Amino acid sequence: MHWSAPEFHFQEKTAMWRTGSVILAVFLLLMALWQRNIMFGIFIILAESIVLLNANQKPRNITYEVTEEGIAIGEKEFYRHEEFLGFSIFNDPLLPQYHELLLRKVRSNGLGIEILVPDEVVESLQDALLNYMDELEHEESFLRHLTKRLKM
Repeated sequence: MHWSAPEFHFQEKTAMWRTGSVILAVFLLLMALWQRNIMFGIFIILAESIVLLNANQKPRNITYEVTEEGIAIGEKEFYRHEEFLGFSIFNDPLLPQYHELLLRKVRSNGLGIEILVPDEVVESLQDALLNYMDELEHEESFLRHLTKRLKM
């Protein structure tokens, strides 16, 4: 089975979001200068530059495929089913036309791979994945919840 979806959920960043980001960075930079911590100051400048440069990065449309051997993500990534503890599929209110598939990896300290799945594919995907791995209870981490609320 295969489907196409954006590689991540894109949220347009407003002028208010950018202003807030810059204000926070300037505050942290002033703190670094006050403490005479040059390395932290350099880190803040680099980090804010990366945040602002990536703020409007639009997602590519990627083709995903579940086969008997594993899961293909685009043309370059392939994971064998044995690399995963299991999966969970959940609905996110911020993404009305998509569900999210979370694949929990065996060797990653609980981290996983998140994939957007169009609503019309969810049931057949769930049936296909159950042939290879267990379905797990979904638990959203605090960091994931925070980054979604901050539109990052």
